[in-house]
Amino acid sequence: MDDHSTDNSMDILDKLRKKYDGIIVVLNPLKGGNNARNYGFSISSGDFIQWLDADDALLGGKLDTQLLFMINNPSVDIAYSDWRLDTYNESRILCQSEYKQLTNYSDYLEELLKDNWAPPHVYLLKREAAQRAININGWDSATRVAQDREFFTKVALTGATFGYAKGTFAVYNRRLNMQSVSRSMSAESKARHIIQMLNCFLELLERQDWISDIAKNKYKRILITQILYYVSIYNIQEVNSEFSFKNTNWSQIKGYRSKLKMLVWLLTNKQ
Repeated sequence: MDDHSTDNSMDILDKLRKKYDGIIVVLNPLKGGNNARNYGFSISSGDFIQWLDADDALLGGKLDTQLLFMINNPSVDIAYSDWRLDTYNESRILCQSEYKQLTNYSDYLEELLKDNWAPPHVYLLKREAAQRAININGWDSATRVAQDREFFTKVALTGATFGYAKGTFAVYNRRLNMQSVSRSMSAESKARHIIQMLNCFLELLERQDWISDIAKNKYKRILITQILYYVSIYNIQEVNSEFSFKNTNWSQIKGYRSKLKMLVWLLTNKQ
C-alpha cells in the first residue's frame, strides 16, 4: 500500500513486483496510516489478516507458527507472539535491541485496557475478527496517537479471543529523534487525544452484553483511573461524575508523584 510516498518506494516495489509473483501494489486513495489500513483491508480477500507498517519487519516462521496455532486452537480469533524492539540512532546505527516476551494472559481485554499492547504486526487475525473491528471504526482516521492500541482494544471489546503462540517473530524499528505525527504533538495534546480514546472505550464497553456486570465494573475502574491520571497530570478540565477515590485503581499508577497529583485533584475537585 503506497501512502503517497515521496521517495523511491514505488521504484523498489515495481522491481519486486516483477521479480516475485503475487505482489500487489496499490495507491492509498486517502493519505494517512489508518486510511491505508482500511483501504488495504477493503480490497483484501484472505481468511487471515496480517498488518505490517513499512518501517517494521516480520521474521521467518511467523505465519507458519501462528496459523498452525489457530488451526489447533479454533476458538482463538487472534494470535500474538513475542517481539523485538530495535532502536537506531540518528545515523541509523542499531544501538539497542530489547526482547519483549509476552505470555498467555488469562484476560487479554484487561491487559489491553491497562495499556499493555503490542505493535500491529505482532498479531495475526482471522478475517471475521478484523471485520468486527472495522465495523466499529477500529482504524479511526481521526485518531492521531495510539492507533494500534485503539484498534486492538476495540476488537477485544467485540469479544474476539487472543492466544499466545510462543516465539519471536516481529521487529519494531524505532529511530531516535525521528519526526512523526505523534512526536510533533505536545504532551497535553496527546493526553487529550488519549482521554477521548478512553472515553470511547467506556462507551463501547457499556454496549457489550457478553461482558458480565462484575467484569464491566472492573474494566471501568481501569479506564476511569487512566482518565483521572491524564486529567490531573496535565490539568485538563474534564467533567466526569465517576471520578472518585472508590473508582481509582491506585495499584495501576506508577510513581508517588503521579499518585499525589491524582490525590490532590480528587481532594480539590470532588465534593
